[in-house]
Amino acid sequence: AIACDDLAGGAYHDVLIKHLHNEDFFDVANHPEAVFEAGALTPCRPARDGHPCYAHDLDGRFTLRGVTQPLQVPITLGSADGLTVTGQAVVALDRTAYGSLYGSSRLFAYLGGHVVDDLIHLDLKLVARRA
Repeated sequence: AIACDDLAGGAYHDVLIKHLHNEDFFDVANHPEAVFEAGALTPCRPARDGHPCYAHDLDGRFTLRGVTQPLQVPITLGSADGLTVTGQAVVALDRTAYGSLYGSSRLFAYLGGHVVDDLIHLDLKLVARRA
């Protein structure tokens, strides 16, 4: 689901959500789902200045608007019972890599106040159960 918490209850909330659904952004009519296909899971890389150390890096492929790109997700994993693993991650995606070009200042000049950030932030939660 597409959400906008900072405009909740405001006059522009519904207008924005409708615009995010159309072909300028996510083209929901033609691509109703975004899909992450998980692949290899590797232990934490060493922490660097300004970058926290996550428990693992999860490699995979992310599909948005019918475009698939490789994606590495730094993810924190845990298990309370040894049978179910849960994970959390926050990912910043460049929407232009998936064909959403509307309002990108890297691609269009003279946008003034109509510039739209190229980064999309996704909050992910993973739940996996041992078979």
